[in-house]
Amino acid sequence: MKNKWQLFFALVVLFQLAVPAKMIWDQEYVLAEGQSFRFKTRAYDPNDPFRGKYIRLAFEADILEGNYLSTEGWERGDQVCVWLENDADGFAKIQRITADKPTQMVPHLQAELDYVRDNGATIRVKYPFEKFYMEESKAPAAEKYYFDLLRKGEKTVYALVKVHQGEGVLQDVQVDGQSLRDLVEEIPAK
Repeated sequence: MKNKWQLFFALVVLFQLAVPAKMIWDQEYVLAEGQSFRFKTRAYDPNDPFRGKYIRLAFEADILEGNYLSTEGWERGDQVCVWLENDADGFAKIQRITADKPTQMVPHLQAELDYVRDNGATIRVKYPFEKFYMEESKAPAAEKYYFDLLRKGEKTVYALVKVHQGEGVLQDVQVDGQSLRDLVEEIPAK
């Protein structure tokens, strides 16, 4: 019985060595005997080919916790209505999230449902303005500056968004009240 297990173990080890050896052999054989072709390359750039380079934004006010709404049947990707209000410091926060538009005049945005957890206790949405487009030559420096600011946490960084009848338009990204576009102009001088 002991010899059968030793034989089985030896076969498993041999198989584990044979598979990578075969893969290496196949690659080396192609390199030695294959015909050469030249494939022209092109630059790969993290941008939108139709709209240009952008900075990806994430928001603190994209999660509603402790609401316990009826979220039965809600699925990722569903369109929801996010009711907004300002907190004590003047920053946007979610008042509530519903499947339908409000009947009264309440500032609200259409957004995409990202997830629902704990039967509606935690709801996360994705806003339609998570990309801040910039001039191609300035976007990489702005992105680095933006993420450095967020990492350090020394300044207040926020997106200025105009909201009207469920639509939201990203107007600017600001750092302590100054436009990120203007601050990027100063980066090489620093």
